[in-house]
Amino acid sequence: MSGDNALECEWFDVNNVPPLMFDHADILKSGLDYLRYKVRHEPIGFSLLPEKFTFLELQGIYESILNKSLDKPDFRRKFQKMNLLGSVDLCGLKFVQTRGYLIAARGL
Repeated sequence: MSGDNALECEWFDVNNVPPLMFDHADILKSGLDYLRYKVRHEPIGFSLLPEKFTFLELQGIYESILNKSLDKPDFRRKFQKMNLLGSVDLCGLKFVQTRGYLIAARGL
């Protein structure tokens, strides 16, 4: 379907999307529900990050998907118990933190 605004596109906060045509709002809701289900049961947040990242970036991904703030110490403890992360030195990169984390198995 094409129209006058077919070439116009914008990014929107997924929690503040303008009215959508046809059943697109239902499709978006189904996709978000599925993503939120998956992120609670599998460590899929890693797929949305670069190879080297900080815990704050990882937590930011989960907070964005779940649309809520997460307790920093609890979040860190949960992921450290999973033994999925290895430490990597991020000196020289433009990060406030001097320690970051690297996925132990990239194929998650």
